[in-house]
Amino acid sequence: MSLGSMNDCASRCGHPTQKQLESIKTALRDLSNQLSEVRQLIGGRTKEHLTVKEVAEMTGRAEYTVRRWITEGRLTATRIKQTGSRGRLLIQREELNRLIGSGMGAAIPSTSLLQLSERDRSQGQS
Repeated sequence: MSLGSMNDCASRCGHPTQKQLESIKTALRDLSNQLSEVRQLIGGRTKEHLTVKEVAEMTGRAEYTVRRWITEGRLTATRIKQTGSRGRLLIQREELNRLIGSGMGAAIPSTSLLQLSERDRSQGQS
């Protein structure tokens, strides 16, 4: 089929022309390059400290369970004063990794990790 007949078909059938296809390919290539740049910028950003709620979400456990692990000494946390009546508990990411490595956390749902990394980016934390 010649280029002319392809263009005729495109106008009759509603299919994109060769020029339109090339334009789409170029736009997709540009978008892919921009996406790669964004991934490089945010790739290494993670929070150093996590809240009880975040650890609970990432391990598939309840906040109560995470607090119990802290009380029992299975997990180390730091209480930050002046952030509420009793302060806020923060857990270092290495503690979370150790916890998961020991098998105490459930399988981490990938959606939780994605939500947490999006929250990290939106709060501008690293």
